[in-house]
Amino acid sequence: SLSRGKTEHVPYRDSKITRILRPALGGNSKTLFVCTLSPTETDREVSRNSLRFGSFAQRVTNRISMNERLDEKDLIRKYKGLIVNMKRKIQKFATSIKVSKKTEAENSQLRRRNKDMLEKLEVHKKKQQELERRIDLLRKIITQAQIMQVGEGD
Repeated sequence: SLSRGKTEHVPYRDSKITRILRPALGGNSKTLFVCTLSPTETDREVSRNSLRFGSFAQRVTNRISMNERLDEKDLIRKYKGLIVNMKRKIQKFATSIKVSKKTEAENSQLRRRNKDMLEKLEVHKKKQQELERRIDLLRKIITQAQIMQVGEGD
């Protein structure tokens, strides 16, 4: 409710006076409530309810805004400003789409390059394995040759 700082529906009573005062109760106006009380014992409950309502109504705050009346020049100026803002937003959106498409194209190109690089890496790994196999073979040959030289020297 309005007295608790929330902007939910205000439960107006269904009465003629409430319907008449409805624009003033939640609109751009200052509202004054007068709660009347009766000193008699028979009206105690009505007086208590009036005080509760007064306490509730005291916490209600209105957000006042000025009603503006614009002539044709002011309306044209206002709408031109709106058009300029909308064009900026459209341009910004169009730019973000272009960047997005450019980024997609760049990502696609990077994926192709990455795939090519991985293929080249595999080729180089195979070459490295072949070279390591040859090196091992040459070491064995050298070792055997050294053993043969040592045996011949005896």
